[in-house]
Amino acid sequence: MKRKLFATIIAIVVLGICTPAFSVVTYNCDTLTGGAARAVDYMSVSDLNDGDRAIAVVESGSSTYYYYFKYDASGTTAETVAAHPYHVRPDDYATAGVWVEVSVSWVDLAATTMASLTNLTVTGTFTVNKVEASGALSGSLPITDLADATTHTLSGVSVEGGIAHNYYAIGGSGTTIHIADGNKGDSFIASLARSTQVGSGSGASMWITWANSQSLLNQTIFQTGTGGGTSAYQMSGTTGMGLTAICISDDLWYVYEDGSPTQESN
Repeated sequence: MKRKLFATIIAIVVLGICTPAFSVVTYNCDTLTGGAARAVDYMSVSDLNDGDRAIAVVESGSSTYYYYFKYDASGTTAETVAAHPYHVRPDDYATAGVWVEVSVSWVDLAATTMASLTNLTVTGTFTVNKVEASGALSGSLPITDLADATTHTLSGVSVEGGIAHNYYAIGGSGTTIHIADGNKGDSFIASLARSTQVGSGSGASMWITWANSQSLLNQTIFQTGTGGGTSAYQMSGTTGMGLTAICISDDLWYVYEDGSPTQESN
C-alpha cells in the first residue's frame, strides 16, 4: 500500500514538472460581450493566463463573422467593439486583463480612412456619395452603328457612355437618334461619320431629338419632342461634326457641341 501511495505521489510530481504552469488555452465562443456562457467576456480573470486565445464565430442576421482574440493579462485598454481592433474586458475585470483582437489585416469600409481595393464588382442599386479615382477605365467604348434611314431610340449601353455614328449609312436621306428617357449619369456621343450615303451621291445627315419629358439645360430654345414645332439637332456636310450629351439629373441634359451642328424645327 505504501509503495502504491509513493508511486502516485511521484507521478503527480513528475506530471506537475512536465506540464507548463501557464499553458495556452483556446476558448470557443459565439458572442463577444454580454456575460452569457460562451461569450468572450464570460471567462473570469482568475481563470485566464497571458496569451490564452479565444475564437468567436458570431452570427448576425444572415451574416457570420469570425474573430480571433489573444488575452493580455496586463492589458488595461477600454472595452470597444465599435472599431478594429476590438478589445473585450472580462466581466470581472478589476485592474488588468483584456482580450485583444488579432487580425492579419482588415478593411473597414465604414471608416473614414482610405480603402484600397484591387478589384470591385458591384451589383444591384447603390447610392455613391463621393468617389475620388485615378487611372483609367478598361474595356471598349460601346458603339452604335446607324445604317438606315429610320429613327433609332438609344437605350442600354448606347446611352450609358456610348457613341452613335452613321459610318455604315446606306440609302435614304439620313438617320435619326431619339432619346426617350434620361437617368442621372447617362451620356452619349453622336458623330457624323459619313457625309455621303454609300451607293448614292446624296448627302448623309443625322438628327438628334429628345422626348418632350426631357430638358436641355444649356439650350433653352430647344423644344423637345417629335411633333410639329419641336426642335432637332441636325448634322450634315462636315464629317466629324458631333455633340456630347450628359444627363446631369434625371431627364435633364447638358449638351456640348462639336463643329456647330444646327438646330432645326420639325
